[in-house]
Amino acid sequence: MMTNQETVQERYRRWWEGKYCKLRQNPDGKFKYVQTVEWIGPPSGFYGSVYLHYLDGTMDRVIAFGVFRPRKSDVIVEGEK
Repeated sequence: MMTNQETVQERYRRWWEGKYCKLRQNPDGKFKYVQTVEWIGPPSGFYGSVYLHYLDGTMDRVIAFGVFRPRKSDVIVEGEK
């Protein structure tokens, strides 16, 4: 058993938590500060959903297109290409 592998929740947090983000499906939207990233799905991470909770109290669901779970490219992070 490997103990140093990051979980799916940790990976999504590393990608988006504490950063200014907007959804790729809404490219004209404005960047918002992501306070918390919530993974909804089994621990295996094979499929599931991600919710971005913003500092202003709103949230967005990251929708996966054609795959079983959201990809890093489904969210635009301010300052990253």
